[in-house]
Amino acid sequence: MAHFEAHATPFVCATIVGKNAHERMKLATNWLQYWLKFQKRCKQVGTVIFDIDDTLIYLSQKNNTEIQIGAICQIFHLCKKLGFSRHIVTARPESRANREYTETMLTNKGLDNYEELYMMPSSIKPTLAGVSTYKYNARREISKTHRIIANVGDMWHDHMRFPLCKTMRSIGNLSETECAILFPSDEFGQVSLKVSGRM
Repeated sequence: MAHFEAHATPFVCATIVGKNAHERMKLATNWLQYWLKFQKRCKQVGTVIFDIDDTLIYLSQKNNTEIQIGAICQIFHLCKKLGFSRHIVTARPESRANREYTETMLTNKGLDNYEELYMMPSSIKPTLAGVSTYKYNARREISKTHRIIANVGDMWHDHMRFPLCKTMRSIGNLSETECAILFPSDEFGQVSLKVSGRM
């Protein structure tokens, strides 16, 4: 059974409490599966946004290979089964070679048939504010043509725009290994699932 801990913010945020990172990830992804199935039963139509690194895949330190994160990949495939489109928004820098590599990697891992892959323009500095603004703008662009059902990523800037206003700084101070469910009031009305990423 999931245990949630509430936080005082201008929107609903609850961290998922469990014995360890694996249990928190399982509780988080189980919750999101129920959320997506509920949206389908409510006849909602839309898209789910995924990050790549430490969300769909992680880089193995042993042999420098990209390994799928099973629980999130199951969500990715569930979205297709439920009829929701998938968008990928990554901070991987845009270049012809990097796009070809990333698209091939996703296809080889069975993570294809997404609607669009957003990669960060090389003109954007890879700072917290730069990545945060780029991802925010990508979500805003997607929201013009799709209802965003959910957003999944391992970093806080996958879910909200930095710098945070004073009343939201408690969220930014939470550990990057936290799993959390957010209903941000200024993020196009979707639910966001902050996963623990590397475990």
